[in-house]
Amino acid sequence: MKNSKVIQEKVSLTMSDSFVISAHVFKPISEIPKALIVLCSATGVRQQFYMPFCNFLAQQGFIVWTSDYRGIGESAPTILSPDFEAGPMKIAEDLEEIIHFVFQMAEQTPVFTLGHSLGGIFPMMIPSHHRLAGMFTVGTQVGYYADWSPYTKKWTTFFQWYILMPLLTKWFGYFPGRKIGGFENLPATFVRDFTERVKYPDFEEHTKIRGANFFVKQINCPVMALAATDDHLTTPKAFARVFGKMSQRIVEYCWLKPSDFGLKTIGHFNFFRKSSGSLIWRLASDWFTNHLENEATHYVTDEEELYESFFKPSLRYS
Repeated sequence: MKNSKVIQEKVSLTMSDSFVISAHVFKPISEIPKALIVLCSATGVRQQFYMPFCNFLAQQGFIVWTSDYRGIGESAPTILSPDFEAGPMKIAEDLEEIIHFVFQMAEQTPVFTLGHSLGGIFPMMIPSHHRLAGMFTVGTQVGYYADWSPYTKKWTTFFQWYILMPLLTKWFGYFPGRKIGGFENLPATFVRDFTERVKYPDFEEHTKIRGANFFVKQINCPVMALAATDDHLTTPKAFARVFGKMSQRIVEYCWLKPSDFGLKTIGHFNFFRKSSGSLIWRLASDWFTNHLENEATHYVTDEEELYESFFKPSLRYS
């Protein structure tokens, strides 16, 4: 498929255990690509949701890779059995293999990741994090309930994720997201690992228990931590739980106020919706372009300043 500026290709990637991951690649037609971007989606969200955004980035001169995680969408087996292994740790292993493949394709072209929600965490779990030119994250947090706000949304989400989700998963053998609407079906092993989060304020401790790594303290590439002021999941407290562990020399924070962009809401998902328009998407394309030549310029030095930054005017484009 192509339009006047972009070629879109469907790709099948075979993992080391012979499992096939479904991916799509968006390429600019008429120019040498500036960089490659691997888009890591929110869990339970199919890659099609991000395709208008990927197309936009390709029009700005980037090659963009997106895929469905193991067990999700086009990367799901015909039957999601209860023991099908597709937890967050397995997703991170798949991402490591995908990153290796992308670097082979990239040759000397810089490679970035762009992660949405928990998708921003996965690049921090892979050994190849040190090879990345940068990480752009949107609404990234580790799903720990104590960080959410306000009170009503906090406990509604707690009930949905930590009570209803495991109950339905036990009944069906997988989480039937399609049946209840709003989500993709999720493997039981993913739900198992995800709902364990309620017991572990420290995500690093949880990953070690599951035999994985969280390299957040070793990240040394530029990082953008972006969220909307009306995102009840990604609060300053949630940011501090992740990005507060990094060297603040490399982190930029950006809080988006919906009214600054003429929007009623952005929340946790609307950054990627086509209705948000190319104006808000320029925040990402401009960041990647700028960081191909320059280093981050806005740093938050401690947790107290991080909290204060939440209430400062958000970045605005004229």
